[in-house]
Amino acid sequence: MNRLVAASAMLATTGALSVTVPANGKVIENQYIVKLSPQVGTSLKARVERIQEAIGADHMKTMHVYSALADHNFAAFSAHITPAGLEVLQRHGDILTIEQDQVVSLSDCQSETDPDWGLARVNHRNYTSSGTYTYDYADGADGAGVDAYIIDTGIYCENDDFTSKKVGSCTFGYSSVTSGFLNPVVDETDGNGHGTHCAGTVGGQTYGVAKEVNLIAVKVLSDAGSGSTSGVIDGINWVASQAAATGKPSVANLSLGGGYSETQNDAVEAAVSAGVTMVVAAGNDDKDACDYSPASAPSAVTVAASDSGNNKASYSNYGSCVDVFGPGSAITSAWIGEPSATNTISGTSMASPHVCGVAAKYLSEDTSRTPADISAKIVADATPDQISGVKGSPNLMAYASCDN
Repeated sequence: MNRLVAASAMLATTGALSVTVPANGKVIENQYIVKLSPQVGTSLKARVERIQEAIGADHMKTMHVYSALADHNFAAFSAHITPAGLEVLQRHGDILTIEQDQVVSLSDCQSETDPDWGLARVNHRNYTSSGTYTYDYADGADGAGVDAYIIDTGIYCENDDFTSKKVGSCTFGYSSVTSGFLNPVVDETDGNGHGTHCAGTVGGQTYGVAKEVNLIAVKVLSDAGSGSTSGVIDGINWVASQAAATGKPSVANLSLGGGYSETQNDAVEAAVSAGVTMVVAAGNDDKDACDYSPASAPSAVTVAASDSGNNKASYSNYGSCVDVFGPGSAITSAWIGEPSATNTISGTSMASPHVCGVAAKYLSEDTSRTPADISAKIVADATPDQISGVKGSPNLMAYASCDN
């Protein structure tokens, strides 16, 4: 008997489960994220191996097993699956959901040359672009002892903004990106610049909100700035595992996004349940953020972008899934290529790291704070009624200074 036919007969215990296809995303052919039913006492890896063996290597190739998230209601894996293998999988009684993988990309826009202003905006209640400001922070409570995971294109830790840090560090953590087909090599570098820019805003010595935080690169996007939902979840899974292993207070920044993905949102929720504060970009399509992921994840801190004139940035997504605004247009930060490199770019990608830095500051002040505590404090301490044209978003600008 054909192995796949035999597997179908053995596994077909329910009606065919429908496959969720992202409505406004760019799907990846024959690539899926599969969520299993909760099961106590059996390792997720062993369960996936049994499914793999039953369907066969010709019809299913496992990519990632998200073991660290399994204890937080996210027992899932991703795989390349043929149409025939998918038909069998859809009838497997142990499976809750199957979602087609999709392309995930950066949440930045175009390069600009305006001067930096973002630090002043989150540091002063009544900011105007015509004023002159300082950036005030307290030594020992500016992210000290907190790990900030930058889930992005990597970090060029050789940049001066990181090597000059007086407190804290910049290190490589993990990569789900490989180069080469026959002999794939893990890519640990940032050949794009986006992740380095975001890291500089979170915790660089010159451009950072939380200057004392530990920056950790989690590379899930290629040097072209694209990746997959499954790869992003793999990075989130590693962050949850690492945070649990070190026991350090942790935040993560995801300046990336794609179409709505319940699976990706569930992974973010699992990481929050594991104790990691997740800060995410709202997206750059001037549309409802609730239609995008991870922007729509309920427990994430979702950040829309403002410009220096205190307007919602023209590109920024908006709506009820937004928690707070951050400075996003014409933000200067660290870049790649040489240690002194900087760049000025725009996007909700630039807004999210400001708020991730605020989260790290709050966590360093009191390491017992949970992700829910941090989220609530970001909203409670934000400056109200500063932004024009919010389109149904909360009119709140993130704020962090020595007085809070």
